[in-house]
Amino acid sequence: MKTRNGFVSNSSSSSFVVVGELVDKIDANKLKKGVEYVCVGTYIDDGKDVFFVKPDMVEFINDFSKRFEIFENARASFDEEVLSFGKEYMNLVDSLSVCGGESDQGSSIDISDLKSRYLYD
Repeated sequence: MKTRNGFVSNSSSSSFVVVGELVDKIDANKLKKGVEYVCVGTYIDDGKDVFFVKPDMVEFINDFSKRFEIFENARASFDEEVLSFGKEYMNLVDSLSVCGGESDQGSSIDISDLKSRYLYD
C-alpha cells in the first residue's frame, strides 16, 4: 500500500509524464555519454511499462523498437513530481513530445524483465 496526497490507495500504479524527443532507436554512444532515454512499453498489470534505459537493455529495445515509445533527452515525472529542464533544452523545444498516463509500479528494471514481457513463445 502507498499513500498518495493524504489518502491510502491499494493501487500498484502511479501517474507519469515523459518529455523528450521521440526516436526510433536508442543510440548506445549517446547513452554512454549521459543522454537519458525513457521507454514507454505495453500495458502490464495496473499501468504501462515505463522505465529509464540501462546500457544492457539497448540491443533488446532496438531489436523490438516497434513495441516501445522511445524518448531521447528524456525527463520523467512520477506521481506529480516536478519536471525541471536546463538551458540545453531550449534548442529542443520544437522537437519535444509528451506522453502521460498510469505506470505500473512493477515496470521493467532489467533485461530479464524485458525478455519476460516482450518475448512470446
